[in-house]
Amino acid sequence: ALDPDDDGDGVPTIDENADPNGDGNPDDALDSNENGTPDYLDATFPPAPAVGITAPAEGDEVGADFTVTGTANPGDEVAILVDGAEVGTVTADDEGNWSFDVTGLEPGAHTVEATTEGAAAGPVNVTVLAADEVAIAAPADGSEVSADFTVSGTANPGAEVTVTIGDAEVGTATADDDGNWTLDVTGQDPGEVTVTATNGDASESVTVTVAEEMGELEVEITSPSAGDDVTLPVTVTGTATPGAEVEITIDGKVIGTTTADDDGNWSIDVDEDLEPGDHDLGVSVKLGDDEVTGDTITINVPDDFDSYYLTGGCNQAPGAPADLGWLALLGGLVFLRRRRR
Repeated sequence: ALDPDDDGDGVPTIDENADPNGDGNPDDALDSNENGTPDYLDATFPPAPAVGITAPAEGDEVGADFTVTGTANPGDEVAILVDGAEVGTVTADDEGNWSFDVTGLEPGAHTVEATTEGAAAGPVNVTVLAADEVAIAAPADGSEVSADFTVSGTANPGAEVTVTIGDAEVGTATADDDGNWTLDVTGQDPGEVTVTATNGDASESVTVTVAEEMGELEVEITSPSAGDDVTLPVTVTGTATPGAEVEITIDGKVIGTTTADDDGNWSIDVDEDLEPGDHDLGVSVKLGDDEVTGDTITINVPDDFDSYYLTGGCNQAPGAPADLGWLALLGGLVFLRRRRR
């Protein structure tokens, strides 16, 4: 015998619709939970409110954007809450599964909850990690580098940065507490290459040209020579690696710069107000990232008295024998004057 209300829905069993789909066959009446009892006779239908969170798990570390998944009764609307505030809703599918994408959370600790009418799940505690970051500060995109060069940049503090040249990994570097990192790259072949730095999901690339090796830089002063007396202005000449930038100094002060020509020759005019005495004439050369300092020579700037005897005047250095020609001329002038009297 049937109970007055088998499914407990408030409708007497005798008044229930035994053929809900209207096909004339009560045997195929809907059995939603597939327990062998049609819904209109099943006290377990509809099911009790229920909801659960399957991911993320308690204590998980997640990114700023992540997906919350769970279960509920098929067709139920599920509300998702982050830190107690609703961020959206989703409807459970026919199998009771649901998922919801959470986006844009700040790094740090957060809670996740899910609720349906009459049921709740959570809170689940998660930690949102800072988004992966990486940038290349040097070398600059489009620049020229030597076969050995340094790659530097920034990333999340403590992050491990992987550097690749083309498809080949050349090393890793760990960002310091300020997020700075560097890596020395050596032995690269001449030509255009792509340098890529990667930190997790983040990466940045620059394209540089590895220059042909020029060999060791060379520079030399050919004039004046060490120990020379120099009257200013003077032209300093020398040789260096073709195309290199040459810089000369006097007593450590930069006097001028120029570029060595295709044959390696260079010259710089010097017109400094130098005190008489010895001075150090130095030279250095730079090409790309390479720089070499040449030998320093000592030159002498004579004082005005010495210069007089060196460049003209009586053409006689102090202490030298008198020029008899000049004395004879002077004597002749005196003799002529006496005769006219």
